[in-house]
Amino acid sequence: MFDVTVIGKGMIGSAAARYLSMMGQNVALIGPDEPADFKTHTGVFSSHYDQGRITRVVDPKMIWGRLAQMAQHAYGQIEAQSGIRFHHAVGGVRAAAVPIESIDKARDVATHWGADFRELTWAEMQKKMPFFDFPEGSKILLERGMAGYVNPRQFVAAEVACAEQNGAKIVREEVVKLEKLADHFKLHTASGTIFESQQVLLATGSFTNKLLPDRPLALKREAEMVLLAEIGPEEQKRLADMPTLIYKLPKESAMFSLYMLPPIRYPDGRTYIKLGGNTHWESEIFEDWDRITDWFHSDGVPKEGEALKSVLHETLPNLNVERYVTKPCILTYTPHGYPFLDQIHDGLFVAVGGCGGAAKSADAIGYLGVLRLLGEPCPEEFGWEPFKAIFK
Repeated sequence: MFDVTVIGKGMIGSAAARYLSMMGQNVALIGPDEPADFKTHTGVFSSHYDQGRITRVVDPKMIWGRLAQMAQHAYGQIEAQSGIRFHHAVGGVRAAAVPIESIDKARDVATHWGADFRELTWAEMQKKMPFFDFPEGSKILLERGMAGYVNPRQFVAAEVACAEQNGAKIVREEVVKLEKLADHFKLHTASGTIFESQQVLLATGSFTNKLLPDRPLALKREAEMVLLAEIGPEEQKRLADMPTLIYKLPKESAMFSLYMLPPIRYPDGRTYIKLGGNTHWESEIFEDWDRITDWFHSDGVPKEGEALKSVLHETLPNLNVERYVTKPCILTYTPHGYPFLDQIHDGLFVAVGGCGGAAKSADAIGYLGVLRLLGEPCPEEFGWEPFKAIFK
């Protein structure tokens, strides 16, 4: 019998397990490892099977900026305890080729939270980062300090290692059924094992409602995809000082906006630039579980892959790409645009709904989820109201 069981061994769940174990709770963290083969896997998938996610405080929403800052403050401690490096402070650029309110809001948020950033002129950008090509007159914010990227796989490995060192039990299985009894829960795994727990925290992302069939949450699962552009040694050298990028593209571009990571080495030994972004057409919304599995078995939508290639070469002209790879993913949105951090039943809590921005803030979201479960007050800059759970 555990005090608390966290279901979901992703970025938020692993962080929550670390905090619970630090606070003396008898905690279990249950969730499967990364599938060996995406094309044949039929269980749950996760968003952290990747090498790079942008971290920055420069954000158009005050709460998201602060959550990212809180998470960054914990990185050093996690890396020191686990011995696993996951944070790379390469800096970050937020730019807009056309007037857009969000970049002015991002500047205000960064100023409010004391982020290490400044606005660059177009000429300064050309001199400092000649590999980028933005139209003259673009607004450009450069963030230093801890801005850059985290390696999600290594982040989870580090959080799990810390939790395990603190006494947490790690179970690498998928929970397929959650059973509420009079005074505790039974958790049934795919292998037939049953665990019992006084309280449960769901950090199960897009697959949360699989465990809540009788009262599902208002989570919108949206199809997205990323492009990986493999580059060779010469391009790696040329782009060695490249920061992360979030960019509102010109109106005539093939996409509305993009995010881009600098060259990162992947487990296959190759080095890729990763990018994704917002298209000019509506993304598919998944309501059917089989459709989600089919999506992860695919290579994404060809027309979106072509659009991503177009904006990649528009933003990094003269880039020599050796190979392109497209990969599907899913973003999970809540109606209010912030994670659900709430109690939804006696002893049952949720920390779900990343809204496309949770990776940079995962440690802080996990921490807030733990505070909510333990009945502690929320930090005064938030309050619990922005994170209230909403049911379908």
